[in-house]
Amino acid sequence: DRELSDIFALQDEVAAAVAHAMRCALSPAVRSGAVDPIAYDLYLRGNTPLGPMGAAYQQQLAQLEEAVQRAPDFADAWASLGYVRASRAFYLPGAEAGHLRERAQAAARRALNLDPQCGLAAAAMAQSIPLYDAVAEHAAWIEKAIHWAPDNAVVSRLYSRMLSAVGRGRESLALVRRANRLDPLDLHAVAMLGRTLFENGALDEAVTVLEGARESWDRLQLLPLWMALSLGLRGDRERLRELRARYDLGPYDNILTEMIDVHFDPTPASGERVIGRLREQARHGRVTIDLLASAAQRGHVDEVFEIAARSELGPSADRIDSADRSTSNLSLLFMRGMDAIRRDRRFTDLCARLGLVDHWLDTGVWPDCVEWTAPHYDFKAECRRAAGAARRGP
Repeated sequence: DRELSDIFALQDEVAAAVAHAMRCALSPAVRSGAVDPIAYDLYLRGNTPLGPMGAAYQQQLAQLEEAVQRAPDFADAWASLGYVRASRAFYLPGAEAGHLRERAQAAARRALNLDPQCGLAAAAMAQSIPLYDAVAEHAAWIEKAIHWAPDNAVVSRLYSRMLSAVGRGRESLALVRRANRLDPLDLHAVAMLGRTLFENGALDEAVTVLEGARESWDRLQLLPLWMALSLGLRGDRERLRELRARYDLGPYDNILTEMIDVHFDPTPASGERVIGRLREQARHGRVTIDLLASAAQRGHVDEVFEIAARSELGPSADRIDSADRSTSNLSLLFMRGMDAIRRDRRFTDLCARLGLVDHWLDTGVWPDCVEWTAPHYDFKAECRRAAGAARRGP
């Protein structure tokens, strides 16, 4: 059902479909007992996103909702439905996203009632709780998920994201490599590996990994996005322009535009744009983490912390979409190459406001930057001070 000119693309798609069918056939049986074969087929299809993100999620949701209607005691299908709902909420504005996250939690709790140690259901709960809103609650759920399902690639890559967000980049990279090995056909794991390499400053390896998945770039927009960001940070402007002209990045195009305009331009003029945008945000009372980190890196450290101290942090509650949330991803605080903000002891006050210091103190597991900040100040001691100050209040 193709033109002859598409024969190689057809061959690739057939090969991928066969590989996916074999993976499903050889996967461990679901733990929910006998399941209606049609419901099981819908469940498998609902776990395989294809095409642009918005349309793919809509298709997955329809398939998984039909699966649980046909098999209401199928715990794994409820867990997948919860996870896909929570993931879809990432692309929606505030009220709509909040409603869908509530429905995600309802599906996940239904799965946990049927199977109290369903790892993907715990991961769905974590996915429905943005880290910048509740670090402790998100982390508690994803810790349960990895304990119950240590060999689940989805759970492993979500746990890896949490580790990046709390500053444990080296562990995050090791875990997402494992997720990629657990399921080489999981395109999200490939994209996350590219992203984690990017955040850890391994730009050449990120480009190599993402280039290796080029045949799937049309199927998952995250792949060309992280390729473009890696090329941009590496200074490969020509390849970046070619990629952007060829691929539709959909909801991520605004992220790339912002990064090119603000973060990838090394000129003094760009530095002034960064601090100018941060000042503009501050006038509205709320600032994003990407601009805080980037403005500090451009030499505006004192003003960054002054602005942060009097502003709300992160995306607005009434406007949460993929671009808005991405600019306040906590992992941006710990990226390699954005070290200026961490060299100042006031960084721990910022982390305390975001819930990170309480997480480190409660778990006793510290971020990588303990080592990086040692020449400048005692990170652990400053965290304890910041925690005490936060509890005493203004």
